[in-house]
Amino acid sequence: MYVEDLKVKNMTASVKGTVENPGKNVKQKSGLNRAILRTGFYSLRQAIEWQLLKMGGVVIPVDPRGTSITCPHCQTRDKRNRPTQAIFKCVNESCGFKANADVVGALNVLRKGRTGPSAHNKKHIAHVVSIGEQGFRPEDSMPSMGAILKPRDRVAQGIPAL
Repeated sequence: MYVEDLKVKNMTASVKGTVENPGKNVKQKSGLNRAILRTGFYSLRQAIEWQLLKMGGVVIPVDPRGTSITCPHCQTRDKRNRPTQAIFKCVNESCGFKANADVVGALNVLRKGRTGPSAHNKKHIAHVVSIGEQGFRPEDSMPSMGAILKPRDRVAQGIPAL
């Protein structure tokens, strides 16, 4: 399975700016940052990786740059291909491809994934395959968070750690 290799830290960068050069739409960006952080992309990706590993599959991260503005038919990469958040319309006159922007992004992630993993991804795939060869059984269960956390890391609900 191919997934966008999202860098949440970069996605949630502040736009406050400085006194001399204040940022624009700071409140809107702050709200967007909270929503992105609440989503939990990393936890979702971990859960997907675990389920695929149990079934003998693997998650291959793909560079997300350009996936939402590149035409999956003619490969024209242009910001104007996205007239709105939800609509993709290729500006190449000989193409004119139209679709939902999310579908276009998914097609481009698939294409990028199929064209070959980077060296980093090859190492990741080799590691996952070696885990499978060492006798991983699908009936093995993922350890609970309680087993992962050290006793001193566990905190009663509602009481902050000191």
